Amino acid sequence: MARTIQDVEAFLLATGRPFEKNEDGTFLLVPQGDIQPVVAIRVDGPVVTTTVEIGPAPAPDAPHQTALLRRLLELNASDLLYCAYGLRGDTIVLSAGHELENLDMNEIQAMIADIELAISRHVKELVALSEPARGDK
Repeated sequence: MARTIQDVEAFLLATGRPFEKNEDGTFLLVPQGDIQPVVAIRVDGPVVTTTVEIGPAPAPDAPHQTALLRRLLELNASDLLYCAYGLRGDTIVLSAGHELENLDMNEIQAMIADIELAISRHVKELVALSEPARGDK
């Protein structure tokens, strides 16, 4: 049976995590904790995407940009199973994508857990790396 946005909503309800549903069909998981940003889950055609904005990325010519980009790649290779860090314009994002048709309760729980674990482990470090060091302009 083909999955729908209603299935995604039912999975989210079953997780017991508080969320809001926007008019455009985006689900926003209510942050839990001090540093946790909003997690957006959206059904976009045959794909369910999950995105979190981590913070601003350094300017392309900033001396500390290389260290941040290296760390993002290291974390992608070592700590993440269902999601990955990237840049969207001038913003560091953490995102995941799954085929809607094959999405089940276990996959949505694993995706959310992976993102929340990454947020709790990495955000402070990544924000610090994205800020210029003293003397950098």
